[in-house]
Amino acid sequence: MKLARTIATVMLISGLAVGSAQGQSGKHSLKVNVPFRFVVGQTTYTPGQYLVIATSNKVFVQTENGRNIGVLLSSSLDGELPEQNGRVTFECFPDECFLSQVWIAGLDAGRQLPKSKHQIQLAKSHAGQQFALLGTKPQ
Repeated sequence: MKLARTIATVMLISGLAVGSAQGQSGKHSLKVNVPFRFVVGQTTYTPGQYLVIATSNKVFVQTENGRNIGVLLSSSLDGELPEQNGRVTFECFPDECFLSQVWIAGLDAGRQLPKSKHQIQLAKSHAGQQFALLGTKPQ
């Protein structure tokens, strides 16, 4: 019974997250072509075209056909915001890149994604490099 309640709660929260991302997709989104494998949270994604959506406290990653494949809580990040379009920034190590920042025109601030335990471990033994990709506003 407790397991069924937990599953129902997770499904409800997931449904709210999908609705929230779809409602925000036109205003604060960025289409980006990522030419390498990258990690968001605990999941590794293949190279390809992605839609990144930022809200006031979350970052959503969608496939180019609009399917949500990743959602992470994010924090506000001060800095110069782009006037048009935007960029995503990755922290890269010898074998892996992690989505770390999202900067989209029209937002009040950039968005910083939390580091995973694995990313923190890599940073202890390797110097990470920042790598930014420019994106475009979706049509």
